[in-house]
Amino acid sequence: MSIKALFIGTILTIVILLTGQLAYILLASYIGTASTDYTFFKEYKEPLWFCLSAGTYAICFICGGLFTSILTDKRKITHAAIVGFTVAALSLLGAGDSTLLNYKAIIIVIAGLAFSALGGKIGCDPAPSELKN
Repeated sequence: MSIKALFIGTILTIVILLTGQLAYILLASYIGTASTDYTFFKEYKEPLWFCLSAGTYAICFICGGLFTSILTDKRKITHAAIVGFTVAALSLLGAGDSTLLNYKAIIIVIAGLAFSALGGKIGCDPAPSELKN
């Protein structure tokens, strides 16, 4: 295990996640104020916000896993998954409200782990058999 890669990957993932959340909030507030006259946005506002926030969450964790896998030489997916689990758990514990810890919290932690591991998989070196072709 590379402690350096885990530490720097966690910090990078937190920064990426906070930046993504900021972009999501700014975009959601702009769309919310600009689309007051459109019935489509009024009718489907909650599902649109949920899909946009889930997409932001996924992209942030994939990027965090990718950067973590770049920082280490071995066990790239494992390092990325550990960072994803750590950041997802810290984001839930940082909420400060213990009523949020239910089955949805488990889904969020598993999704953070999975998306970060996917980023680690993307950052892996190609197999030697793929290089021959």
